[in-house]
Amino acid sequence: MDVEIAHLPTKLCRGISTQAIEVMFRHLIESKKYPDQIAYCDWHKFTSSKLNMPSSVAKYMFKIFRVISQTPAERLHYNRSQKKAIKFGDFERHIDQTRVSLHKLLLFVWLQYSISASPILAKEEDPELHQRCLTEFLASKVSGALALTCTKRSAIEENDVDHLSIMTGTAIIDTSLSQALQWSPLDISKASEVIRNHLSKPNQHFSPNEHLSGLKNEVVYHDDMVRTITNCQMSQIYILQCITNNVVIRNCESCTIMLGAVSTILRVENCRCVNIVATCNAIIVDECKDSNLFISANVEPFVFDNNQDIWFAPYNSAYKNQAQHVRDAGIYYRLNLFDQWTYVTNTKDQTLSIAKEYPPEMFSYHEVQRDQHESEIVNPCPLPKRYASYMQKRIKCMNEMMRSIDKICDSDTEAYQRVEKYMSSKFEEWVNRGPEADISFHYKLCKQLNSKIK
Repeated sequence: MDVEIAHLPTKLCRGISTQAIEVMFRHLIESKKYPDQIAYCDWHKFTSSKLNMPSSVAKYMFKIFRVISQTPAERLHYNRSQKKAIKFGDFERHIDQTRVSLHKLLLFVWLQYSISASPILAKEEDPELHQRCLTEFLASKVSGALALTCTKRSAIEENDVDHLSIMTGTAIIDTSLSQALQWSPLDISKASEVIRNHLSKPNQHFSPNEHLSGLKNEVVYHDDMVRTITNCQMSQIYILQCITNNVVIRNCESCTIMLGAVSTILRVENCRCVNIVATCNAIIVDECKDSNLFISANVEPFVFDNNQDIWFAPYNSAYKNQAQHVRDAGIYYRLNLFDQWTYVTNTKDQTLSIAKEYPPEMFSYHEVQRDQHESEIVNPCPLPKRYASYMQKRIKCMNEMMRSIDKICDSDTEAYQRVEKYMSSKFEEWVNRGPEADISFHYKLCKQLNSKIK
């Protein structure tokens, strides 16, 4: 269940209550002033004048909703057109004219603010208990959501329930529920009961294989679809596939986590000293510290102002079938906004120093285990020139080092032993330094070793 993917830190909810959103919702429907489809530029004006919502929060809600409400094919088409707009200097106009359903968007915002104000959901760390609490919470909100949807009516219709697909992040209506509702006008209390019963079916929204939790000092290649990765320490986790749902990484420390292609939203929450390697449509960073994110993202990263020392770099890996996974996920590999992050904050200040761009001179390739007979796999996401240039220098340095080692191996036993001893000591240093050494160590070693050989 992906409904809470865009919830806000408590302090960002101050000044806007769910009641205020409900009042605005009813006023909107009754006045019929706005069409159902609203453009991004009009959404900004609307939230500023009617809800007093901070600009960055309005931007965040709109763009996250746009991603989760589109199909992979729609997202791919949108991302390609966005890249074209950037090429021709028309990016701002392209964004301003992006349209979504205002009715569904407001319901989505109302639900995110409701979830953000729930202390029970915020404190529960066990994935299964968290899902159970969330299901119960959603069931308690069904009547209110239907009341908003059916303002000035006492009956529910098919289109109304379609709006409620926002409450699960996927289509709420399956065949059995469709038959139960029968799509004749239904009074709100009866429809609420039917939907609550549907939401409360045992284990409907929880599959153990979709949740990795409690790993410590492990290397894991996970073949199943994943939704959450929680409470892991000192581990390396690889999920190399097209992931069609949102993914949440929560409460992890000193881990390297590599995901394939996340079709919708990747949320990294309350993590310390992690390396995240992923392609995704959008990424949210919430209350993290000292972490490196090597990403390809089609939407600018959203960074809450409760983070500290977050480093963004372009995607730096590759694996078998990745190009197909990226296409299936609706990600356009030529569009990467990793360095265009937006701070989600109560103020207009976008000059915070929470996030920084990872230094190109420290950038390196993240290797993935593969069969020895497999040919070399190329990163499908082009590197920016500043990063590609340093990678070329590093490759040149490595090749020079290997040639030097080959030259002395057959001719100078003493020099060979000196190099072998030096390499062993540096390898031990690399192991002792842990995950943070992965990024910069190889380049420095090449330069130092060349000087030793000479």
